Amino acid sequence: RVLMLAGNRLRALPDAIGNLEDLEELSVPGNALRALPETVGRCRSLRSLDAHGNQIGPTVPASIADLAALEDLAVQGNRIEALPDGLSAMRRLRRLNVAENDLAALPERLGDAAMLTTLWCYANPRLARLPESLAANLSLKAVWAEACGLDGDRLGAFARDADGGDGIEL
Repeated sequence: RVLMLAGNRLRALPDAIGNLEDLEELSVPGNALRALPETVGRCRSLRSLDAHGNQIGPTVPASIADLAALEDLAVQGNRIEALPDGLSAMRRLRRLNVAENDLAALPERLGDAAMLTTLWCYANPRLARLPESLAANLSLKAVWAEACGLDGDRLGAFARDADGGDGIEL
């Protein structure tokens, strides 16, 4: 149920990873992965996917959105320029770490991920704004967005509007 392959200098994961339908946790940080295989979306029981500190880019596979049980996605410290729009349909996603990449935008409907409580998107210098849909997400409690290209006035309005006017920690 758990596969931990941290720090093994792996350059790729086999497509056969998708055959591990009962896999609940996949941890592959600190390797040299350039991509995640599209077949990872077949790991239907996956609750946690940690692929931080690799060379993944320019995106992650769209099949990630097929992981209906996924609660934690960490792809911090890669070369990701874009995220699939399907992340917004991930109803169980609670924690999303996309910090230290090269994102210019987050999926516009990311706030539709109804259980999202924490978003780390710091150190994405091209990230100029946060999607308005995040402000309407009642579960969202913290957004870590320092060292991004965010506009201060828009950010202040976002923080006031978030969580039904109660605000969120920025």
